[in-house]
Parts: sequence; C-alpha cells; structure tokens
Amino acid sequence: MGVGTGLGTWNAMAMAGIMADLDVNGDIAFGLGLTGSALAGLGSAYAATQVDIDRAYTAFVGTAGAWGIFYSGASMIALDADWENYQHMSVLLAASDLAAGWAAWAGSEGGYIDPKAASIANLGGLTGATLGSLAVFMVTDEPTPVSVGAMVGATAGMVGGALLTPKIQKSRKSKEQTKRSLPDLPGDWTVALSPTVLENGEMGAYVGVKAFGW
Repeated sequence: MGVGTGLGTWNAMAMAGIMADLDVNGDIAFGLGLTGSALAGLGSAYAATQVDIDRAYTAFVGTAGAWGIFYSGASMIALDADWENYQHMSVLLAASDLAAGWAAWAGSEGGYIDPKAASIANLGGLTGATLGSLAVFMVTDEPTPVSVGAMVGATAGMVGGALLTPKIQKSRKSKEQTKRSLPDLPGDWTVALSPTVLENGEMGAYVGVKAFGW
C-alpha cells in the first residue's frame, strides 16, 4: 500500500510540476496533483484489501523506481544537460516508471528475480554509490565526475551484492532474516531505503520507517 501510494503521488505531483512549467494554470496543476495523490492512496488502500502482495515485492518495485530516478538524474548531471525544468522532470518520471514497471514484472511469479534477495544488491548499490561519489569528490567537486563516480560505484555495488547474495543467504539460519522488519510491534512495519542524487552531483539517501494497520 505504501509503495503504491508513494509511486502514485510521485507521478501525480511530477505531472503537476510539468504542467505548471508549461504555463498551465497553477491552481489547476496543483489541484490535479492533489487529486492524483488522493486517488493513488485510495486505490492502494482498496488493492490491499483485495490482494495479498508480499512486502518484499512492493519494496523491490519501489526501490527500482528510486534507482530509475537516481540513474536518470545522475546521467543528466554528468551530461550537463541544459534543459528546461519540465524536460528534466519528464526524464525522471519516465525513468522511474520504466524501472518500477520492469521490477513489477521481474519480481513477479513469472519473472526471474526473487524480491527477497534484492535487498543485498540494493544495499551494495547504495554503498557503492556513496563510496564512488566520495572517492571522486576527494579529487574534484565538479558535478560531472562526481555523478559518474556515483553511477559507477552504484553499478559495481549492485553487481557485487547480487553475486554475494547466494552465499549470504546460505549462511543464514532462516531466509526470513532477509526481510528488514521491526518485531513485536502492532501492525506491519518496514524500513524503506532509497537512493537519491543532489543537484551538485553528490550522492544521498532517504531512509524511512513505514507502519500500516495499527
């Protein structure tokens, strides 16, 4: 539910921003953004009552969307794209939706990725992006090389995490330990970890705790 609401809100507000930048009436754009966000929340709430979706799967889809934003944003910084705001926002929106759509298929029963095993690769990617950007930042603070360093580090980290995942899972006593949750609390609690890139090319991260049903 939380991931669906988040993705829906992001799409609605991004579209509102694009419309506003294209000189569409600001009140109309803002109203459409709020309406889209509300509909996303209601739709997610209803879907949660009808379909039992694994939390690892929803987290995988949401994180993939965040990686889409990271790679597209870092690429535009690395290329020093001199575009209008709506063009930047359009690229970020398209990349996030494509990444989330791919993850929704790849992590499904007919896909080829186990969402429960993706957390290690995601953590490796976030670590690699941070270390990669910091390593370059020690030499130069120019946005272009810092962004490239972040992307290279993220890719290397995700690949390394994916290769290490089978060994790490094998050494664990229970596969349930791959889920990052807070026990003995009412409702469902999950930890959300998402990468982000700042305007100056530096790597950042959003960490949050989501609770449902309490």
